[in-house]
Amino acid sequence: MYKIEKSAYGLKITLSEILSSEEALQYKAELIKAALEQKQTYSVIFYTQILIPFNPEVMKVLEEAYAAVINSTPNLCRVAVITKSPVVKDQTRRLQHYLQVSDIVRIIDVSKYADWEKKALDWVLSGVEPEVDEPTLVTTKK
Repeated sequence: MYKIEKSAYGLKITLSEILSSEEALQYKAELIKAALEQKQTYSVIFYTQILIPFNPEVMKVLEEAYAAVINSTPNLCRVAVITKSPVVKDQTRRLQHYLQVSDIVRIIDVSKYADWEKKALDWVLSGVEPEVDEPTLVTTKK
């Protein structure tokens, strides 16, 4: 299941439980449309706390979706991914590496921070680094 909402900072995206292949294709189309509607600089927060890890087919669709968003909306500023699953966190890191977006994406683990939502908002709104305690796979672009 998924939900894409407009917010003051850009897009609030909730991914929960299982995302089927059919849903992934629908999500891809809706995400690209929502991103293209963003006329000013925007950020995204992904809420994935109850997401079940993606199967390989769904991951491929998500890679395509996120690549399309990154390539077609240069006004994307920052992304926060809120999660608690180690597998979802690993999948997010792989996407960061594949898309070369480690400079704009931060993963926030709800099991480590009581103020996880504040950390996400501070990152997307002001660029305040959450306390990153795990290295990403890719260094920051220069």
